[in-house]
Amino acid sequence: MNDRFDLAIWLESDELPHTDQSDDSGDSRASDTSGIQVHLNFWKLPKYKSLDIGINFPTITKGKICLFINTQESLHVADISKSFETSDIRNVVFNEFMTVNGCPEECMCWKTKQRSNPESVPFCICGIEKTIKTTEKYGGKLVHIELSNPGCKKYNCECHQEYIRLRLTGEAINSLYNQEQIPSSKLEYYTSKIEFLDFRLNNVRSLPTSFLQDIKSFPILNKVRCFLMLEASEELFLYNKSYKKVRAIEKDRWVSYLSELAPYKNDSQKAILAYQWNSDQDTPDFSLFTEIKVNSFSWKTFLLYLFFFVFIGLIPSLIASWLYAKL
Repeated sequence: MNDRFDLAIWLESDELPHTDQSDDSGDSRASDTSGIQVHLNFWKLPKYKSLDIGINFPTITKGKICLFINTQESLHVADISKSFETSDIRNVVFNEFMTVNGCPEECMCWKTKQRSNPESVPFCICGIEKTIKTTEKYGGKLVHIELSNPGCKKYNCECHQEYIRLRLTGEAINSLYNQEQIPSSKLEYYTSKIEFLDFRLNNVRSLPTSFLQDIKSFPILNKVRCFLMLEASEELFLYNKSYKKVRAIEKDRWVSYLSELAPYKNDSQKAILAYQWNSDQDTPDFSLFTEIKVNSFSWKTFLLYLFFFVFIGLIPSLIASWLYAKL
């Protein structure tokens, strides 16, 4: 099993400017390759794990978005863009009020803009109309998402950016969080554990050589927003870069977006914290390393310890009884 989670995202279309030339550093991801914005939501709940990926990219008439996930575990990729047809989900996911107009709902496309910033660039949230294709290649999973929305183009909404959102689930995502032993205390080892996430996006140093030989360049990442969603009882105590902020999400508002949050909706004792990391400038890649301390107390462990200490406590009495019988 690979201890890292390596992910690559790029566009394929004859309409996009690109070059196969390396820059001064030898990096083949050329600086004039059309950029994209990526939003990542790692959901790490005790009984559910998923990764949501939002991709904001230049509008193209025909082409595809491609993903490579360096894993041999099972993987399911689903389009959840259509969930943004309701204003509640748009507002809670983008964490601000969004206006929608221009594109008719029957073509699965919604022209969206920040209400708080009149100068913001509008973008179309477009549902994926064709089947998402996942194949095994380069020792991992290769995902192709065909882009073609004739309804949106027919009504000429004049958007120059499109947005889609995907949800990744399966054993490939369940096994993201590798475990370490806690060497300081045996008792602590049996009642808690350390899990770490080592994530890399478009990092050429960690991707397979055979894959890089076929993929000449990746788009520049204009912006990356990465969120790690944890139960508040789990302690985030080590990370390779400081997070921008952390907040408790509004559980009741998020349920319509992620149904697995329903058990938390009316439970005031359990909060879900969202830790946020941002890229500060245009970058060719993005990485995140975190260590998380997770309480893993169980009644089985408790009873085992109780039996052990009771047995130890009985040993002197048993020895005394045996010596008394021998005298």
